[in-house]
Amino acid sequence: MMIDKVRQTTANYKMIEKGDKILVALSGGPDSLCLFHILFELKREFGLKLYLAHFNHGIRRESAGDVNYVRRLSKKFKVSLRLARKDIPKMAKEEGGSIEMIARKARYQFLIDTARELRANKIALGHNQDDQVETFLLNFLRGSGTAGLSGMPAKRKLARLKGGKNIYIIRPLIGAAREEIIAYLDKKKLRPRLDASNLSLAFKRNKIRWQLLPLLQKEYNPNIKGVIKRITEIFKEEDIFWQEYLKTIFKNSILKKSKKEIQLNLKKVSAQAEAVQSRILQRALRQLLGDLRGINYAHITAIKKLCRRATGRKFLTLPGNVQVVKNYDKLILEKGKITRDYPFKFPIKAPGGNFFPVLAAKLEIGFKSCNKNVLKRHIEKLRFMPFGKKFEAILDKDRLKFPLFIRNRFPGDRFQPLGLTTFPKLKKYFINKKISLLERGKNPLLVDSRGRIAWVIGLEIADWAKVTAKTRKISKMKYNPFPPQSGNL
Repeated sequence: MMIDKVRQTTANYKMIEKGDKILVALSGGPDSLCLFHILFELKREFGLKLYLAHFNHGIRRESAGDVNYVRRLSKKFKVSLRLARKDIPKMAKEEGGSIEMIARKARYQFLIDTARELRANKIALGHNQDDQVETFLLNFLRGSGTAGLSGMPAKRKLARLKGGKNIYIIRPLIGAAREEIIAYLDKKKLRPRLDASNLSLAFKRNKIRWQLLPLLQKEYNPNIKGVIKRITEIFKEEDIFWQEYLKTIFKNSILKKSKKEIQLNLKKVSAQAEAVQSRILQRALRQLLGDLRGINYAHITAIKKLCRRATGRKFLTLPGNVQVVKNYDKLILEKGKITRDYPFKFPIKAPGGNFFPVLAAKLEIGFKSCNKNVLKRHIEKLRFMPFGKKFEAILDKDRLKFPLFIRNRFPGDRFQPLGLTTFPKLKKYFINKKISLLERGKNPLLVDSRGRIAWVIGLEIADWAKVTAKTRKISKMKYNPFPPQSGNL
């Protein structure tokens, strides 16, 4: 029986637990209708709390009928329903990209938001065994690796609830064939909505369903679906092994990790075998983007070539607006547009506090007269201040020409590091200090009214502005990269 098959599938993958709150994605088509009906049948057995969610893409003329249909189901079974509508064709024109990708992104975001609102810990989707076969062939034709060829996971983490509990996607029908689903609906006298677009050969999945698969069954192997099912299971086992194997290697390769950026230790990554390097890069991109849609073998190969490049271009852009930069011993993957060349220049009030919302930083400046003992203490402090942590500066006030400004680099900028009598180009200084391309344009500079760089904030003050034995008044500065809670000079 169909319901027994679903029980077995959910048990095998630990999809459902007692007391689960499950949000069922209901389009009104055969798969989602079958899924909802079976979960409703299992509701009492598992003590489930069910909710329905329907997303209108604004693509099909019949969409209004779909909405009315799911409303009637909601009332008939007395299950709460959430509805949403987006004009996907319009979004595709405005944002760029395929309708399918934008629709998928919008639908998943709706499901996540709804699950969080309802405190549902599972989102049930109606993908079946035939969908799995079609996904395998789609990924195979795209040139996917073993992760893509393992097909859709029966269960995976998607997001988190506010309390920290995971939200999982589950696919209880993943072990059922489309014919079994239709037979179940006929037996239960359930009449689903039919989507005419599923017959259109304009979509690759439909061409695989109606042309390629029948050809493979007829001319090559009548059991081609069973063969592909076994292949996906083999690749799934291999992918599970790789994920476990990579955990420690990947963790030890990370230098920095955030929602928008991952920095990898280039030496540690390059020391691995080629296959392991590829997996490390895939894992990093998956964590950054959420999935690897749009990323293919050519992109991973391009990153590995970038890592080996000694000279020439050292950054590239990937789908998903990911910037990849080779910066000496680091490989930086950053999500979002690079803003390194965005110019900024702000006047500074001195003495006093200056807050710069664009930089999310605060600069405090105070003036102080000093004697020889104070001068000696400040000179010693400057001498032993470690590189890369210089967010405090003590300058000779009388050498600065006010007003002062904080800005980023301009073309042709020159800077006199401590101990030098010359003014080399700021670009050369950044290169010598191994400051990445991404960071050079973001690094704030303190300049005087003559345009002279007195302080490369966070790195080093200029020799011409330093405190000497002849100094009579100092300018003491403190730069906070994030607004402080309290504190004074």
